Amino acid sequence: MKFVLSTFLSAIFMLGIASATPKFDLIDTVPDTSVTPVVTVQTPLGDDYEVTGAGWKRGGDTILFYKVIEHRGKALVCGAYMNRGKVPGGVDRQLLRDARVFSGRTVLTNNLMFFNKVSENDSAEDIVMDCRVTRKSWQSRFANTPEVKFRKGVYEY
Repeated sequence: MKFVLSTFLSAIFMLGIASATPKFDLIDTVPDTSVTPVVTVQTPLGDDYEVTGAGWKRGGDTILFYKVIEHRGKALVCGAYMNRGKVPGGVDRQLLRDARVFSGRTVLTNNLMFFNKVSENDSAEDIVMDCRVTRKSWQSRFANTPEVKFRKGVYEY
């Protein structure tokens, strides 16, 4: 049975599990870059991912799916994103470029432009997330506490 993301997203928004309005912390300053894009890995979406996003004034949403996994002793940040509704051209890429992934107070990576763009019509089984190796040595807490934060005060769309 194929699970279509648009059905899944409609359900989580109706149940209040996720919201089109951002429910995440904002950051005031840009942390130091911690990505080492030497190795690019892909992983299926699976069942163990986090969801966040931003709602735009014109009614559209940019939704991010992400997780942190271990690869050869390093932390990998993996992700995909999609747009629903009216998302002004380029604002989704700006949001990704300025985003950071944290685990607690530890910055795992910034600039999420490597996230794979998917369609809401894609089935969850077919979605592949692109991953980037970070400079951080693997700690199991990274998988349990990842959080995407966006720069404060830059998105007026």
